Amino acid sequence: MLMVRCVVWLLTVIGAVVDGGDLVEPITAVKRGFRNRVEYISAEINKNHLDKGSAPSAAADAYVRRMTVFNDDSTGQLIPGNLGGTGNETYNFIPMNCFISGLWRHVVEQPVYNSVSQGNVVKLSIALTYDNATSTRPSKLVFNIDNNDSNILVKNSTLDNPVPMFPCHHAVIPQSQI
Repeated sequence: MLMVRCVVWLLTVIGAVVDGGDLVEPITAVKRGFRNRVEYISAEINKNHLDKGSAPSAAADAYVRRMTVFNDDSTGQLIPGNLGGTGNETYNFIPMNCFISGLWRHVVEQPVYNSVSQGNVVKLSIALTYDNATSTRPSKLVFNIDNNDSNILVKNSTLDNPVPMFPCHHAVIPQSQI
């Protein structure tokens, strides 16, 4: 937690983090980079945010299409709508392999939702890794999930975002297995 706060402080000092009034709750910080790619995002999620967000807008879909050359990438919402994430701001979206999108729901979205439902305030922070300085499609997502007791639920967990190998037009992980 301290390390994440230090990174956010450093990014704020160098002027790379959008913070405060320009962000839609529960999002608390965003760092953008080359061609406006998302490099970091964090949110502090409480019960009031659950199921209050929105699905990706046409503008978000168009932004993701500009950021990838792969037609089979999906519009990856970093702070999902059921956690209160905005569907209208491009800083909440990345090109995401559709299979990783299913894992994201299982590994990140569902545990955060469950913890917040139990009354915890959860801090979700995500750092995106790119193959080089001019890439606009992240190759990796590194995330931390902390609850309000400073109890780290997930620390520096990594999810690769591989190039899509084939189309994905259905649910990746059956609900019965989640």
